[in-house]
Amino acid sequence: MGLSFYEKKKKKKKLWIFLLVLIIAVLGAACWMFKVKKEERQQAAAKKRAERTVRITIPEGYTAELTAQKLEKQNVCSAEDFLKAVNDLDGYSYDWIKTIPEKAKVTYKLQGFLFPDTYEVYKNTDAKKIVGMMLDNFNSKWEQISKESKSSLTPYEIVTLASVVEREAKVDAEYAKISGVIYNRLDKKMKLQIDATVLYPLTKGKYNKKRTLYKDLEVDSPYNTYKYQGLPAGPICNPGTNALSAAVSPQKNSYLYYHTDKTGNGTHIFSETFSQHQKSLENQSK
Repeated sequence: MGLSFYEKKKKKKKLWIFLLVLIIAVLGAACWMFKVKKEERQQAAAKKRAERTVRITIPEGYTAELTAQKLEKQNVCSAEDFLKAVNDLDGYSYDWIKTIPEKAKVTYKLQGFLFPDTYEVYKNTDAKKIVGMMLDNFNSKWEQISKESKSSLTPYEIVTLASVVEREAKVDAEYAKISGVIYNRLDKKMKLQIDATVLYPLTKGKYNKKRTLYKDLEVDSPYNTYKYQGLPAGPICNPGTNALSAAVSPQKNSYLYYHTDKTGNGTHIFSETFSQHQKSLENQSK
């Protein structure tokens, strides 16, 4: 006896359900395989990119010279090519770049604007491109920081001052305070007499000399603020956000002197007069 109409319909329905389940299973497997393959492709691409790229961190206060060394060591570009690019102003249209004096007696014209940060770059990248990345980064930060400016100095002078603050300040709380001292001394036409401005030319930008000797203060360099009045000829390093902010918004105070204290934390003791400064130094030496 053959199947009844209802039995045939039921069997056909089971067949469709089976086919539907099979199709779903096949599609699920296909989607899973596609996902696996996609992840494998992404991992392979990431591995290939990792082999071709370098993640490099340039600390605040690094000079063009130190940056060049680091880039060469990590196979990004040669130190020589980088330093050559740091002296090349062609092709840039930033407003602040126009404030760099044409006849400035500086070692590297773009020193101070190579913003310290972490960059992911390809190995064997053109040095000019690396410099451009750093300048773009500086420009984006400067557009925000300069809005808060209370200074009458030009952008180049502000960056120069910020570079001095960067080399002098060791704790966040003192950036604006030290900036205020520098402004006070400039206003009174006093020589800044800051050791970092001596060490920069003396060490050729390496800052690998720990102590400044009296004979060092005589180095004949336009950066030397013991020998020449006013700011150094140009930036003595590449300042970060804290130093730039301090340079545009210095703390208002009456201090004219400061020196490091005994804590070893990099903090300073500030004085309003030279006699107070001398007494503080004497107490420190006891």
